[in-house]
Amino acid sequence: MNLENKFSIHTINKLDKRFNIFLCIMSGVLLGFAFPPFHFGMFALIGFVPFFIVFENLNTTVKIFKYSYVVFFVMNLIACYWVGGFGNNVDIFLMISGVALSLLHPLFFFIPILLLFFVKKVYGKNISLLSFPFLWVSFEYCYSITELAFPWLLLGNTQTYDISRIQYISYTGVYGISFWIASINVLMYFLYSYLVADIKRRIDKKSIILVVLLVILYALPSVFYKVIVSDYLSSSRTIEVSVVQPNINPWDKWKQSREFDQVFEMMKLTNDSLKNKKVDLIVWPETAIPFYIKFPSRNAEMESIKKYVDSINTSLLTGSIDMKIYSPGEYIPPSSKRSGSSDFAYDSYNSAMFFQPYNHSVHTFHKMKLVPFSERIPYLDYYPFLIDFLQWGVGISNWGIGRDTIIFELKKDIALNEGFGYKFCSMICYESIFPGFVADFVKKGSEFIVIITNDSWFGNSSGPYQHNQYAVLRAIENRRSVVRCANGGVSSFITPLGKIVEKSDFMTKTVLTHNVIVEEQLTFYSEHGDIFARTVLYISILLMVSVFIFNIVYRIKIKVKKDDRNNRSEK
Repeated sequence: MNLENKFSIHTINKLDKRFNIFLCIMSGVLLGFAFPPFHFGMFALIGFVPFFIVFENLNTTVKIFKYSYVVFFVMNLIACYWVGGFGNNVDIFLMISGVALSLLHPLFFFIPILLLFFVKKVYGKNISLLSFPFLWVSFEYCYSITELAFPWLLLGNTQTYDISRIQYISYTGVYGISFWIASINVLMYFLYSYLVADIKRRIDKKSIILVVLLVILYALPSVFYKVIVSDYLSSSRTIEVSVVQPNINPWDKWKQSREFDQVFEMMKLTNDSLKNKKVDLIVWPETAIPFYIKFPSRNAEMESIKKYVDSINTSLLTGSIDMKIYSPGEYIPPSSKRSGSSDFAYDSYNSAMFFQPYNHSVHTFHKMKLVPFSERIPYLDYYPFLIDFLQWGVGISNWGIGRDTIIFELKKDIALNEGFGYKFCSMICYESIFPGFVADFVKKGSEFIVIITNDSWFGNSSGPYQHNQYAVLRAIENRRSVVRCANGGVSSFITPLGKIVEKSDFMTKTVLTHNVIVEEQLTFYSEHGDIFARTVLYISILLMVSVFIFNIVYRIKIKVKKDDRNNRSEK
């Protein structure tokens, strides 16, 4: 090969590499802008097509990793740039976590692409792409059940603005949307590759079949809505709920000098807004009470809140922090904290507390799903030494893990102890993005869902709006009203069909009041949980087992052939 030919091949390879990178960036951009608060959910339906064009010609694991990383790095950067809190209040730990998420989180998305590559090596391109929806949903489901879970970027989360098309998740959960999106991407790629293979190709039978399949798949959600959901009748049972959004600076709230002042601010805001109004439930946001109010040394503050609740004759759900001190002889988790003198071990909890008039019992739920690293170091019970150097100094690191799915019960006329009970659960912030977790509470009896949160850490960025939109999915999956109370926004009320009927502006001090529908009937998803996702997982496992067996058989055949050749040569 002469020098000119070598130079020509090198130039072509260089151009191909740049074009491949461009296609991967395009995929990342389409997928990233498909997530809220951008109203471009349709981008997700073609988001993988540019990457599939690149994937078609990749033949090594290194190349698969390199190009897929570009896709998911760009997607993460666009959708989750806000995690570092850049431009808000400067906090080095928060910024480091934001950078780490941008660099490391894309690595997880390599897993389904690597599996796709293994399938391609055994069964070819077409079969591998047909397996893509199964492998992708299996990855999303498995990733969401680990302590490293950050299921913020489930494909299904891109469709929250088009609620009429996602009503079927009352059967499949959000993973059904992810499967639908992945399937459309595959069909779009097949149509593209078939037509581009021969630019002069006319419309023929194969292209018509692909188009028909695409139209049917795209239309199915709308058909489900018109046939099954359009005649949906909501319950006649309702309660009046007020959410209090105090807009307290999250960086200042942990200062001891301000602890109870903040509680008084919320009492005043509640009273000012509810003059001449009678509501059944008042909700304050996450960690609205930023001290251990159940601790004996805080009896005065506890009595103040109880007297306040009695005076307004209205139940109060509030975020707070709680503590458990372990008794001698009691099992102590390895991750538990120790007092300065090591006299006792204890755990702190991010909690929701339910106060009722004329009732001295304070029912408490401890947060069970904790944000990796910022709220708790993953698998800390196995590696407790990590606690010594991975702590965030704003009062919210190393929470203990709650163990009980607490359901609260509200009665309209508590003073007379009369009236039907209204059961509800309280998701705390991050917990609301776990579909199966929320469904477990509904199955246990929750008739509406309350979410308390504090998204003010991230300023007026995409994060708070994304978090609010994801609550739409929990409403539809379970056919439950969602009451969302945030410290600085976005607070909202969402109907069982996923319609946001009222919401607050961000970084404002306000109180919202709405008549909330209370439902009793369980959806298929509430009753059976992630049966769809698990079925897809089992199919994926069978597929990968077949790939594994094929590789073993193939290697055995190669070895036998090699041994035969050696035997012949010896003879």
